[in-house]
Amino acid sequence: MIMVITILSILLILAVNRFSFYYGVKLELAGKKLVADIRYVQALAIAEHRELYIEFIPSLNKYEVYRKDLGSKIYYVHPYTKKDFIVDFSLDSEFKGVSLNSASFDGTNILRFSSLGEPKNGNGNPLLEEGVVVLNYKDNEVKVVVYPKTGFCKLE
Repeated sequence: MIMVITILSILLILAVNRFSFYYGVKLELAGKKLVADIRYVQALAIAEHRELYIEFIPSLNKYEVYRKDLGSKIYYVHPYTKKDFIVDFSLDSEFKGVSLNSASFDGTNILRFSSLGEPKNGNGNPLLEEGVVVLNYKDNEVKVVVYPKTGFCKLE
């Protein structure tokens, strides 16, 4: 009987470790998707010679990509879904449970790219310090960092 309990305990420990590994992978994939989207928007701003916006809305667990025309938001079409470029972690089954915890670009929640690809804050000023977006899943956390001047971004 003791041997059965010991074996079951070992199997349970192995199963729990596998799930925690999965949590980290899921979160890392969400972070890599965000990095790819930021890089794509920067390249698109340069290619189209226009200012583009990525607005992070932590309270709604999503981010949106758009341009402005006469003060109105005009959403870009996502290259894969062919719908408005809105990534909602609450609705995307691949990233269900991932949470957009915070976003800060010199105190704003908007990252703008000029027609030359320069990163700016929501007020239209060049970034003075690194912009950071924090994603969470279970007890894990990753940060996406956007650097001033170049707009280079990476996952930490």
